[in-house]
Amino acid sequence: MDHITTQPELLELVDFKWLMAAEGRHVDLERLQRDAHYADDCFRCASRSSCEPLRRCARHLHEQIICV
Repeated sequence: MDHITTQPELLELVDFKWLMAAEGRHVDLERLQRDAHYADDCFRCASRSSCEPLRRCARHLHEQIICV
């Protein structure tokens, strides 16, 4: 669970970062891409958000970053 399957688009990563910031959560994009446990924690947090664009972005990034 600690390797990348495909490289996500930079714009999508930045969107995720700013959507999470709006929720009061800082995201380290470099760490998000190399630390599976950190990424999973971020995506879990995003999945509980009331913000649909954030949940959708998190689902898509999760599929790209975390090996299921």
